[in-house]
Amino acid sequence: MSVELLNLSEITVADRLRSVDEDWAKAIAQSIEINGLMEPIVVRPVKGGGYALVAGAHRFRGLELAGLDEAECKILDLTEAEARLAEIDENLMRREMSALDRAVFLAERKRVYEELHPETVHGGDRGNQHTGGKSQTLRLGRFTEDVAEKIGLSERTIQDAVALVKRLTPEALNALRDTEIASNGAQLKALAKLEPADQEEIAGLIKSGGIKSVAEGVALKSDAPAKKEDDPREAWFRAVRKTWSQGSKHWQKAFLEEIGAEFK
Repeated sequence: MSVELLNLSEITVADRLRSVDEDWAKAIAQSIEINGLMEPIVVRPVKGGGYALVAGAHRFRGLELAGLDEAECKILDLTEAEARLAEIDENLMRREMSALDRAVFLAERKRVYEELHPETVHGGDRGNQHTGGKSQTLRLGRFTEDVAEKIGLSERTIQDAVALVKRLTPEALNALRDTEIASNGAQLKALAKLEPADQEEIAGLIKSGGIKSVAEGVALKSDAPAKKEDDPREAWFRAVRKTWSQGSKHWQKAFLEEIGAEFK
């Protein structure tokens, strides 16, 4: 590892899992103008010359907005997969991530981790007659343990997040990322239980502001009103109708006579 002053034009910012928040980048730019860059961005050398950004997309954008052409960079010799893992881990450490973003990052981390450690994937090395398949059973470096140790989430939380992303379609995921639903785990799980076409339709309605919840979308599709809190008057009418239907004609007549109504 080394730290060098690099020109920003030498650094390529490839596709990121999380897009840069311009407002946050502007705040970083203001801080850079006052205090300078407090923490170097992380890059890796690429074939053909130049560098690729590994971590610090918001800091990189902040440097651009501050009108700077160069900055101190931490240079690491990483493969593309290792760089992706570093990007993911930096973001997972941020507590402001939505439940949906965290799930997307965890699912991608699992993919990259298994690329780097194929022996941990189900169906990998099963051992031989001497090991008894211990390498498959123990999986000492398996994904959930690795992540739980690094970012402090329970293994169950990690497994649930990865499973959620597998059940949601890419279209539904993209539609929900900047909505309030993205931070609501219960709503996301409810959507994941639906058929792919229904997921995408309801996610689109939520994104456009047409509906505010998954339940509302399900009700809309079934032409049934979304469940609301009981109106006291309606609840009373339902109770009276139910009791009335259980009484005999004689009882009904006696009741109506008592309240002064005419029985027909």
